[in-house]
Amino acid sequence: MPKYYKYKAPEDLVADAERLGLEVFVTDDFSPLFTPITIGRHRAGNRLAIQPMEGCDGTLDGHPDELTYRRYRRFGAGGAKLIWGEATAVAEEGRMNPRQLWINDKTAGSLERMLAQCRQAHRETFGRDDDLVVGLQLTHSGRFSYRKPMLATHDPLLDP
Repeated sequence: MPKYYKYKAPEDLVADAERLGLEVFVTDDFSPLFTPITIGRHRAGNRLAIQPMEGCDGTLDGHPDELTYRRYRRFGAGGAKLIWGEATAVAEEGRMNPRQLWINDKTAGSLERMLAQCRQAHRETFGRDDDLVVGLQLTHSGRFSYRKPMLATHDPLLDP
């Protein structure tokens, strides 16, 4: 039976971890999250990140839609200095769903506008964007593509 974790205080988490033979460090000092970090050649102004998560709200031809633009403006104004853009298909047949973003010659301009709006929102909120690192998760959904599933290799667990 699954256990549901309903901790009332950090000490409850530490005590439960100790019962399991695990060591968990808990602190009230969040200041390290607000210090810059170097990622490859890029320097992010803090250690807060927005992880890639598909909104499934692009247009049918792979462009960002108004909800997508709004989400990235909000990400830009949110304070995280690393924004990892959502799964964006590199080929039409590799899209996970019909509203997934798709990067190609026809959509590149709208993806550029999405990035520009994200950076502009960050500048308007924080006065600069030179400490903002933005990436984009490029994907091909392979066997999970909605139009034409493609198997790169047979997997006995996924392909019974």
